[in-house]
Amino acid sequence: MKIDQKRKQNFLENPFTHDGKTLLELDCNQKMKKKAFVLQGNFDFMINNYFQSRCDYILMPQSQKNSLDYDVRWTDYHYQQFHDKLIEGKQIINHIKNLKDLISFKDKFVLTLRELDKKKLYNFDSNDFHFKTFLMNLDSKAYNDEEQEFMNKVDKGFWMTKDPDGSLGLGIQIFKDLNVLKQNIKDLKSSNKPKNYEDKRTRILQYSVIQEYMANPLLIDNKKVDLRGYVLIASLDPFVVLYQDGFIRSCIQDYDTNFQVFDQLEALKHLTNRIYQKRHRDYQRKKEDLMLNPLQFEEILRKEHNFGDKELAAMMKEKQKIVAYSIMAAKDKFYKQKGVFQLMGVDIMWDEYFNAKLIEFNTSAGLYNELKGHKYVIPQLVQSTLDLILETLSDQSKVREKWAQPEKLELGRWQIIINEASGYNVLDQYLLNQNNGPQNKNTVNTDKKHIDDL
Repeated sequence: MKIDQKRKQNFLENPFTHDGKTLLELDCNQKMKKKAFVLQGNFDFMINNYFQSRCDYILMPQSQKNSLDYDVRWTDYHYQQFHDKLIEGKQIINHIKNLKDLISFKDKFVLTLRELDKKKLYNFDSNDFHFKTFLMNLDSKAYNDEEQEFMNKVDKGFWMTKDPDGSLGLGIQIFKDLNVLKQNIKDLKSSNKPKNYEDKRTRILQYSVIQEYMANPLLIDNKKVDLRGYVLIASLDPFVVLYQDGFIRSCIQDYDTNFQVFDQLEALKHLTNRIYQKRHRDYQRKKEDLMLNPLQFEEILRKEHNFGDKELAAMMKEKQKIVAYSIMAAKDKFYKQKGVFQLMGVDIMWDEYFNAKLIEFNTSAGLYNELKGHKYVIPQLVQSTLDLILETLSDQSKVREKWAQPEKLELGRWQIIINEASGYNVLDQYLLNQNNGPQNKNTVNTDKKHIDDL
């Protein structure tokens, strides 16, 4: 990859000035230009901006949204893609056909993780990083084993209910009183089809996933925070996955668990989703305080929690381990097509002792570029992703060759966590030796001022 080194250095020194345009040095004298179609949506501006900087591409008009004559097609959501009409080896699209079913739907993701857990390949499993979850079949009056376990054996802690396909924090409920939650489950299971069937269907979905809630989260300035990171599945064959940090998201109100009823006002203390936080009357005044870039977060960790390089490296390895395990759990079930890739968001949080927990994956990465935190992350994310994808996928016969030598690629802030072409997988260090037990038993110390180097 031939990179404009001067612009690259400028953006490294002044990251907030990144314009999201390609860093590649291009031959603009080519007579034949490739065609890129970007479907109009919530995040098309940054993608259009990128392709406008590529003299070797022309952007197709929205009037051709149904055209199959394209080289690259970008859409916000997977259902907007033409997976069944993809010309493999010649076209590139930005969604893996069934990835949302395997990773983004909260109930199916739990099942995906459980299958890998059963194989016992590593010295940890999803129970170490994902919240205890119970899947409820509320369309049946009978109670299966999993439901009976929750109803009869769970007797403490905070628990939350989620819609399997819910987003933006909508519909989430948190319960301190398990008796109330269990009674709601009983009512939904025992009731016959009511006149207001649609209302019951909504409630059934909201209670279909019951998950343990972290009551002692990491706080910054007394407010609950979590991380939006990014994952790039750059190729299915060879299988290549990369990760990079995004930004820290904060609630707008101080955290507490003093509520009796979990309502919208209480949710502002517990749900960091920015779209939800916009409902607060002070959002416009405080919005820039609700997001920290990775450098700001690192400074807080160093100053307020005595983190050093060792602890920061351990924190990064833990995030990579969580992402790699989750993606590997779904790997063999992905619908295999040449020329597909997936950029997605991943949300991770910590408790007060810096034990990491996975919240969820978002197959729509949310490429907003509104706040300062966004501007540190999103322009370079778009540029580095598309520069890398177009370099590696445009010639399908050379994909493996290119990823076999990743040092020749420009990765930006991306870090490789799985690369079949070079034989690397961050999970290999956690593999179990079936004869002698764990090869490398690594744990995270629960002392919040010290995390063992993984």
